[in-house]
Amino acid sequence: MFGRLPNMAGTPKHFRAVGRDENGEEFVDFLYRRAQAVTETPRQARALRDRLWIFLQQYDHLRDDLGPGNVTVERYAERWDEPERSAFRAFAELASVFPGDDPAEAICEELWNGIGRQAGQGQFMQLGAVKVVEA
Repeated sequence: MFGRLPNMAGTPKHFRAVGRDENGEEFVDFLYRRAQAVTETPRQARALRDRLWIFLQQYDHLRDDLGPGNVTVERYAERWDEPERSAFRAFAELASVFPGDDPAEAICEELWNGIGRQAGQGQFMQLGAVKVVEA
């Protein structure tokens, strides 16, 4: 997870990571707001946010193993030992919140780019803490 390959997916259509001196909200909070738009209650939005955040972390971990652009539903299901049906559901849930082609790939890439812009030299930063703004 330390060496990142060049951006293969482009910037997500829905947000961008800000620079160190720009204002934004943490990605996990942004994800919650996006989840609210497709759910009926705050509890449903929190549950969806939590599922999507776990999915994105698992996706990113597998992306590190396989290389950007190589994660498939089948490989995801195999790696995390879950039925393909559950993996398809996870991919579909993300697409309901972030419509577009392979949103997980673009989201992961932009969050890592955000760490590069926002973390100080030699500092660690949590992926979910990357500050973003609506695109």
